[in-house]
Amino acid sequence: MTERFSAGRGAVVTGAAGGLGRGIAERLLTEGVQVLLVDVDPDRLGDTVVELSALGQVAAVSVDLTAPDAPATVVSAAAQNLGSIDILVNNAGIGGSTHVHEVEEQRWRDVIELNLHASFRLTRAVLPDMMRREYGRIVNIASMNGMTGFRRSSDYAVSKAGLIALTRSLAADYGRHGITANAVAPGVVMTPLAERMLASRPQWYTRANIELKPIARTGETADVAAAVAYLASDEAGYVTGQTLAVDGGLTATHYVPDQFSDER
Repeated sequence: MTERFSAGRGAVVTGAAGGLGRGIAERLLTEGVQVLLVDVDPDRLGDTVVELSALGQVAAVSVDLTAPDAPATVVSAAAQNLGSIDILVNNAGIGGSTHVHEVEEQRWRDVIELNLHASFRLTRAVLPDMMRREYGRIVNIASMNGMTGFRRSSDYAVSKAGLIALTRSLAADYGRHGITANAVAPGVVMTPLAERMLASRPQWYTRANIELKPIARTGETADVAAAVAYLASDEAGYVTGQTLAVDGGLTATHYVPDQFSDER
């Protein structure tokens, strides 16, 4: 069987100290990719490096991605530890959960700054070397909230919709340079954040995220990591500008379970 990744591929994964980012890094490591983990939390990041080191070549840099010098810091760390950045996974982000008329100005700016602007700046920083080498895989972690309307999600939804639009623009601009850009839009995935949501609103969570979609289970980190691994691989070279929803069919259908339907 042909390996999906050429030998020596290097990946940068942001927001990698836990949750989706950690799961994505773990999957890439198991497929032979060298990975640089990026996260703002140095303690969790250090623990994650230790825990993943048995899987392959992994390094880390702790940086606030909203800082002006963050892209240069990441690129420098990648040069030292990976040699080059073949794959960039923009995963770092924060959530938002309130109605438009209740969103505070600073909170709006904070969500957009990390979820969209920081991803743009880091992508801009890695593009010149990808163009020089005529190879690159950019995978942006968006959300189903960026694809359709969800209540109490304005700031987060706007940031993720912007990330999807950025993905398409990158695909249009850089395909001739051997660079692909795609997005993965997860539904609710069982991360620590989702676990807290489940604990606080169990009835709503069960109905909205299990009963009202074709695949009646909550997503796992591995589901998202598998999608990212494909889009980041050599074999996905003819796929660009796409947003792959990993949400159990929630955004693709208007699913009505049998118990809510007149048809039997």
